[in-house]
Amino acid sequence: MSKSYVDFRLTVDIEGEETTVRHRFSEFEAVRKSLHLTYARFGLVIPPLPPKKTIMGSTDVESAHVKERCHSLTYFCRNVMKNPFLRND
Repeated sequence: MSKSYVDFRLTVDIEGEETTVRHRFSEFEAVRKSLHLTYARFGLVIPPLPPKKTIMGSTDVESAHVKERCHSLTYFCRNVMKNPFLRND
């Protein structure tokens, strides 16, 4: 019996060069934690992540939960990319 998970596809366009990668939610958590440990002491606000919830019995990748998480992760990524310190780390 394997545990299911959702990975999120990110497409970033930097100066006309597009790159696509896939990451699990736990990887976003690790990035946020690292940024927080490095920059919070300097007063930089690290964008929040959506709360971690398990999807009990649902394998529907179009569920409202997954859509909401996608919107929240988009907010997180866009705000990280707006800050030159966070973006270049």
